[in-house]
Amino acid sequence: MSVRFFSLLVALFATLAPATFSQTSMSVTYNYASISFPGAPVTHVNGINNSNVIVGSYYDSQYFVHGFIYRAGKYTAVNFPGATMTEVLGINDNGDIVGMYQLSGALNFHGFLRHNGSFTKIDDPRAGFGTIAFGINKAGTIVGSYDNAQGFVYENGTYRTLNAPQLPGEPHQTQLNGINDQGWIVGQVFKGGIWRGFWVVNNQIHYIEAAGSTDSEATGINSRGDIVGCHDIQAGFVSFAVGNYASAGKFPPQQRLVSCASGINYARVIVGNYSTVKNQNGFLAVPR
Repeated sequence: MSVRFFSLLVALFATLAPATFSQTSMSVTYNYASISFPGAPVTHVNGINNSNVIVGSYYDSQYFVHGFIYRAGKYTAVNFPGATMTEVLGINDNGDIVGMYQLSGALNFHGFLRHNGSFTKIDDPRAGFGTIAFGINKAGTIVGSYDNAQGFVYENGTYRTLNAPQLPGEPHQTQLNGINDQGWIVGQVFKGGIWRGFWVVNNQIHYIEAAGSTDSEATGINSRGDIVGCHDIQAGFVSFAVGNYASAGKFPPQQRLVSCASGINYARVIVGNYSTVKNQNGFLAVPR
């Protein structure tokens, strides 16, 4: 564990004031903390970079949705100018963030990139009613989905569609959720009546599914090739260096109904979301 990471870890736990506990998955043991935007009834955590900067979204007291960045113990709200709602879904090591925003009117949503404080609209030209930008790597390559049905990759000013194979007659339903600095991509596809998590490397698609599960989603990937996600919409999982799959169980493993891991950085810090009968919060899982 690096000195920089340990210092940030201390700051995170001091500000979040968690009741920590641990669980072992393979050789990695985690401490957990809840993440909740101050005063928000609902908090969603969507990503983390290698400097332990966390992004997500929250509902205010009137249930309007805003994005946020959590850095060194401080929450900062993010709102696309003029939008009725904003969600921050991904962050890279340069501090660039991506996500989606909605304008007035039905089905009027768009992806965005914020670079050096300036917002840019991300709209796949093939989209009929909306684009969502889910992930971005250090090179600035963005992945996401359009029309809630097809995956896209935006690189060097050009959009290309990237869909996982489906059975004959099935409608396109692919979502791309994350990309690492090597260009590996994770997502899920609706195939054969179930959702199947996958990762893509060198244009080859590989599936990642928990044993005994029905539906799987692959939501985040780091530069080690570690993948996180959830299965059956109720339990998070982590696969270290894909091919060594291990379920880490539900995150966090205490007082939860459903959960899903959404992001992992190089130090194997994991973020995600969980629900109880009373609230919906994000979580932070830090290797001990």
